[in-house]
This record gives sequence, structure tokens and C-alpha cells, in this order.
Amino acid sequence: MQSFHSSSWPIHDHLPSDPRFDLPFPPFQLGGYLADEASSMSEFEALEAFLHSDHMEGIYDCLDLTTTTSVETGSFGSPSMQTSSELAQGWSPGSSLWTDERPCSVDDSSDSKKLTLPSEGMEVDGALVLRHLLMAYGDAVDCGQSELVEVMAKRIADKSNPLGTVQERLAYHLFRDRDGEGEYLEQESLKNYEAALVAFYQVYPYGRFAHLAANCAILESIPSGIRMLRIIDFGLGEGIQWALMLESIGRKCGELKLTYVTGEEEDSHPQRYNFEQTERLLLNHGRTCGVKLTVERVGIEGLAESLRGTSCADEWTVFNCMSGLPHAARDTSRRMVVDFMSVAVEFLWDSVNYFGSRTGILVLGEGSPSGMPLGHTPSFGDFFEKCLNHYSSLLESMETESLASLPEARIAMESLFISPFISAQQWLQRWEEVRAGIGPELIENCPALDGFPISRSNLMETRELIKEKCDFGVRMAEKDNKIVLDYRGNPMASVSTWDCRPKL
Repeated sequence: MQSFHSSSWPIHDHLPSDPRFDLPFPPFQLGGYLADEASSMSEFEALEAFLHSDHMEGIYDCLDLTTTTSVETGSFGSPSMQTSSELAQGWSPGSSLWTDERPCSVDDSSDSKKLTLPSEGMEVDGALVLRHLLMAYGDAVDCGQSELVEVMAKRIADKSNPLGTVQERLAYHLFRDRDGEGEYLEQESLKNYEAALVAFYQVYPYGRFAHLAANCAILESIPSGIRMLRIIDFGLGEGIQWALMLESIGRKCGELKLTYVTGEEEDSHPQRYNFEQTERLLLNHGRTCGVKLTVERVGIEGLAESLRGTSCADEWTVFNCMSGLPHAARDTSRRMVVDFMSVAVEFLWDSVNYFGSRTGILVLGEGSPSGMPLGHTPSFGDFFEKCLNHYSSLLESMETESLASLPEARIAMESLFISPFISAQQWLQRWEEVRAGIGPELIENCPALDGFPISRSNLMETRELIKEKCDFGVRMAEKDNKIVLDYRGNPMASVSTWDCRPKL
């Protein structure tokens, strides 16, 4: 398997016009697959050629594309690529279709109490049936009906299809582990991980939005006279975020210390993440930018001890956490996010009170469903519905015109970057964490923290980033320290910034 780290990061070619981000990045490459052709082709043309080459033949090996069996039987028939308007007739994320016809709802009028069943020869709307099955699954979990839950899960899996509509693909990812086929599809997709990551990061704005908003906030927060910038990063991945801003940091201060905080996710995906190669690439890029860069790694359990007594007046400390963003290809544990934030708050609070002035900020990027009020205990059905709406919007956003003729590319990207976030079992565990009050929402009520305002310039930069994507929008949240990326009115990702003020 090819490693992602060949010579450069998948940096988008439409970087903001701000000179802080006008960096001399290496030319686009596809990990050596198309090194000779890339110079004469556009980035996505090179990707298209790659995905139509022999490298993608294995992606369909696990699908029976010759059968003409109906999708209703659960087979993987020849796909029907529906437009967003066609999908909206059956089911649309963000609309009220998840809630307007709950499977057990009955109107009080006498006429509505009569149950009308389809007669022989009548055609049943498959989208409506699947939607009702999904909602009934959430209700069954709430009621503790384990046998019914199992029946519902099997029936939903039978109606799923990785090549079908948004809801069929969502259902497929929810119960992909039942027959092992999802794991096989993921393994086939991993053969093209590098090209898929390049395409996903460039085509969809989720990662670029979060990185740009966070980097702008960090650069704007650094006071004058700072000798060294210290970044404590939870979720380094391939290091894309820091490659984007190394030269800009050089203009602010000449020294950067990057601490990579690891968790159990990295250990579970050794085939995707290689810290040593990421470190080498960052160090080489730092030298070209004139930055004295050091990179170290520490486990989340040893982070607090490693930071004890290291605060200095001429250092600016940034705690950076990116959680739930699709390009990371893994869902971060809410418990570990809370552990990271707890260490950050303790360090910033102790430092600001010792020196009498701000010593750093906390930056939190989120791509998972959020908005559950602190102290609110939702039913699993409510939480399940919220996740369905969020990830159906994410899947719908992938039905772009640029990928309409590349179903193989979409399958690979969904398997690698969306599927890890969609799992009925994982959602049940996440719901238990929400009920226990474990999650990033805790930060909003932390008395030690204040919101660090996001500038108007930052807002304009991120809006410029998505100006050609008509279905996306960027807005400031009610508090001026949080910026949100929406897709058709649904919040999909956000970045918030926080700091500690000295005691009066």
C-alpha cells in the first residue's frame, strides 16, 4: 500500500488571497501514481484519470453489478444516480420529513384511525418505508425492545445500498458490519487512500474551512514580542493544518514547538497515519519557511504532567483540537476531547493568574452533530434523528456535479471518510456520553474561560473559501467567538476560540 506522505500535502489550489497564506507550497502530486501526467493536467483531471485506471478496478469486486435484482431486496444492483431534487421528493435532510410521519403517530380524527394498507398491485414508496423503519429503530431502542431492534436492523440492512439514494447509503453505513461487506469495501478503498484524501480535501470545504478559520484565529491572537509559539495539537493526522501556516508563523515569531497529542484512534489506524513521516515533512517544510520547528509526541494520559511548570512569559500557547471532521477518517472520543480541554483550561488558567495576562488560547473545531443543550437528556430517538439529519446532509453534499460521472470515487471517499462516523452501535455509545454530560458543550459553561472573538476578517476569508459552492454558507454564531459552516441551512462544522482572563 502506498503511504500518503510522498512529498507534499493535499493543499487546495484556491487559497485565500490574504498574504499570510500566500505560501510556496510544493506542486500537486498524486503520490507518484501520475507524476508524469500531473504537470499537463488539472488536479481533478489527474484524479479522474487515476480513478478510471486499473487502480480502481478492485473497488467493485465486492459488488454484484450484474444482477438486476431490485434494491428493495438488499442487493447491489446497477446504481441510479438521482439528483438532489429527485431525492427531495422522497427524503431530504434538514426538512421535516424525519418528524412529520413518525411510525406510531396517529391523528385524533376518526378518519385517520382507519389503517389503509396497500392493496395488491399498489406500489409502495421504498424511501418512505426505509425512513419509517429508521425512525422505528430509534423508538425500539428507547423502549428497550431488543428483539424488535434486531429485526429492524436486519430489515434496514436489507434495504440498504451503497450505490443508492442518500437514505439507502446512510442505512448501508449504519449497519455495514452485519455481513462484513463494509469492511471489505473499506479495505479496497484504502488502496486509493492518498488520491481519495486529496480529492475529498479539495472538493468539499469541511477540512479547509476548519483549518483556515482556526489558523486565522491563532495568528491574530499572537501578541507582539512573543519569542516562541507552542501548539498543543490533538488530532495531527497528516499535518495539513500546520503545513498551511508555517511561513505565516515565521513572520510572527521564529520558533514553533508542535506537540502532537495522541489517543487510541491513531493506534487503531496504523495503515493511514505515520507520525515519523509527517514529522519529517513538517520539519523540512519548516526549514524552507525559516521556522525553527520542533515536533514531539505525547499520549493524552501524560499531557498534563508534560506541561507542568513549562509556562513562560515570552511564549504563546495554543491548544488546538479538531474533532469529528470527515477528512480525519475517524470519530474522536468525546471523553478524550473533554480530557484534552480539561488540561488546556487548567494550564491557561494557572498561567494567566501567575503572569497576570493572557498566555494563550484554546481552539475547538467540530464536525460531529452538536447543539444538545448542557443538562438536556434527549431520548435515543431524538439523538438518533439528529445524527440522521446531520450525516444525510453530509452524504447529500457529496452528490456534486464533478463526481456525477465518478461513482467509484464517491464510493471510495464515503467508505473512508464518512462511514467511520455512521454506526448504530457508535451512536448508541455517543448518546450515553451525551446523557452523562460528556462532550465539548461543557466548555460553554466553564467559568474559567471567556470567548475569544473571531474577527470580521476571518469571517470574510472563510466566506471567500466557499464562494463558488452555492449550497454552503458561513455565518457567525450568536456568540462572536464561534464561526459555523452550513450546508443548505444545516450546521455541518464549526470553529470556536476561547481564552482565560486574569482575576480582577
